[in-house]
Amino acid sequence: MVVIMTKVLTGKISHPGVAEGEVLLLTEPISFWGGVDHHGEIIDVHHAQHKAKMTNKILVMPSGRGSSSATAVLAELIRTGDGPLAIVMLQCDTILVSALWYLQRFMTSAFRLLNLSKLNTANSPMECGYP
Repeated sequence: MVVIMTKVLTGKISHPGVAEGEVLLLTEPISFWGGVDHHGEIIDVHHAQHKAKMTNKILVMPSGRGSSSATAVLAELIRTGDGPLAIVMLQCDTILVSALWYLQRFMTSAFRLLNLSKLNTANSPMECGYP
């Protein structure tokens, strides 16, 4: 049985583009540094989606987690074709946005990033976006 669900989401586009594919829904944030291997598999044994593979999927998660090294890890995953097609987050993660800036600036990669907010984004003091 195939179930097709459509849900319209609104939020701030941090990096424009179009993506279509299977969704990998993470119930908790993931650290790309130490939490994901170079093939796009979640290797953090304490993560609820341990062993899930994000390659060529639309990654939906509450937020990013971890150090600034996540920028390099995400950029390399996307560069090698082992990363997600797009990322949708509830909270802004400027570290992951900077990975996309780097990719576009130096590798001309197309990638999508959408930040959803639990609160009204018009009243949010934090801006997260791609210049």
